[in-house]
Amino acid sequence: MWFLKPKVSGKTKIQTIAKIAGADRSNTYQVLDYLQKRGLVEKTVGIPNLYEAVTVKEAVHLLLRRRKHEYDEVVEASKNLLQENKEDEEKLPYDNDTQISLITFEESVPNKKVTSAWVTVQRSAELCVDKHAFEDTISKEGLWITHSWKKAMDRGVKIRIIAEKPQEKDSYDSKSLIDLQKKSNFELKYAPSSIVCQFVCLDEKDIWFFAEKSKTFESLRLIHDGIGKLVHMFFEKLWNEVPTTARTPAPNLGPNL
Repeated sequence: MWFLKPKVSGKTKIQTIAKIAGADRSNTYQVLDYLQKRGLVEKTVGIPNLYEAVTVKEAVHLLLRRRKHEYDEVVEASKNLLQENKEDEEKLPYDNDTQISLITFEESVPNKKVTSAWVTVQRSAELCVDKHAFEDTISKEGLWITHSWKKAMDRGVKIRIIAEKPQEKDSYDSKSLIDLQKKSNFELKYAPSSIVCQFVCLDEKDIWFFAEKSKTFESLRLIHDGIGKLVHMFFEKLWNEVPTTARTPAPNLGPNL
């Protein structure tokens, strides 16, 4: 990152930072504001304002401390949720209602259990997927999946997706994605780092945990209200931390598309 480059040392004007980073001033302001709020950059108010990066040691310490704080929050939220449901444990034998199944499918072959799940979803769908899974889903082979998404959104279902950010040389531009982004109840954000745990959470109770192998998706499906709420809380936390993604511009699709 630019603030770790040796060329930028001490308190520096934003014009200098933008020039070295090869970015325009408005984007540089946004990045500096983001880093300042996280304690990685210090701002000295003046004419002009000056910016200075903290040391690498301080930055690592801040990031590790923030991650620990986030982990503690998730643990605490889990404890609170379990405590809230404790009184209902004896009244509602929810364990008997739990459904667990292992489902394997290919993106190019429609799967009845997958399509059935999207037919029954009523309110919300939250997806956290890596780069390859997202690319496969919005490709021509995975159109049966995005078609299920569109039908769900036509019923009023809100779909939110956190996907890995594409590399600079790559792009998620596709007719399928453009059609999805025309829907007001479709939102997409790009995660700033790799996604380790891939999942889909439907109506905060129907959860699909994915492990991708070649062109086959192996998923553990778990239907459980309590665990569904925990997964929803985890997704909501990730969603609030990820900046909003701009809409994908329409590419030149050619006469065949």
